[in-house]
Amino acid sequence: MSRYGTGAASNTTNGNGKTNNGSSTRRDEFDRPKNDGLWGGFKKCLDIALEWITLVPHFLMWITGDGSPIVFGLLAAYFYVLGWEGWWHSLDASHPSFLPKPFVSDGARLINVFVAVSDLTFWLSVLISTAVNAAQTKIFRGVTVRMAKARYDEVRSFEVPDENPKAITLAEIRRKRFKNVGLLELRKVGGLIFFLYAMDFVQSHFNFPWMLNLWRFQLGLVVLHFVWWGLSVVGAELFGSMFQSSWEERKAH
Repeated sequence: MSRYGTGAASNTTNGNGKTNNGSSTRRDEFDRPKNDGLWGGFKKCLDIALEWITLVPHFLMWITGDGSPIVFGLLAAYFYVLGWEGWWHSLDASHPSFLPKPFVSDGARLINVFVAVSDLTFWLSVLISTAVNAAQTKIFRGVTVRMAKARYDEVRSFEVPDENPKAITLAEIRRKRFKNVGLLELRKVGGLIFFLYAMDFVQSHFNFPWMLNLWRFQLGLVVLHFVWWGLSVVGAELFGSMFQSSWEERKAH
């Protein structure tokens, strides 16, 4: 008797003279779906739960990685349009809202966008808002290191002579003017930016009057309107600069 006789596959001959062994039987066993019972169902449910749990971390990784230009670009576009709508309301409070805002009940309906684009004052609001945002963006984007170094190299070789007590008054005036050259332009730019932000603050408060709710002791509306008031002022510039930075960083890689 063979030592391995009990495990050997039996050979059979069919009518065509071909031999079939037990391997076909074993293949059928492997091809047949396996029933794991209760444990198999629990394992599948656990796998599905893990996929849903890890969905948020994967989404956050995508936002901070390859998807950051898309996310910041969409947010910047949203707040740019919010600024257009805000200035449109400031020109005429009867204008309907067309941009939905989370947790804000202002009756906004997307279909009202057709009312906006058919109104001449809306396009005037677009021009005003775009000009204001363009000036405010300079604060968030600032200057690059190369630009700052070039500006420094441009003026570092100039030296102001010491005060000469024997010099005429006109010479001393011009010496001080030479020493302070460029400061007047900086003050003008700073004053313009301050004026634009003050104007934007007033316009945004017109649409989200959190101060009025403060006097009415409506704390919930105060917080909600204050958040939207701040986002309507700096949202477009903030997310616009973040979009530009993320886009340049991605192109560098």
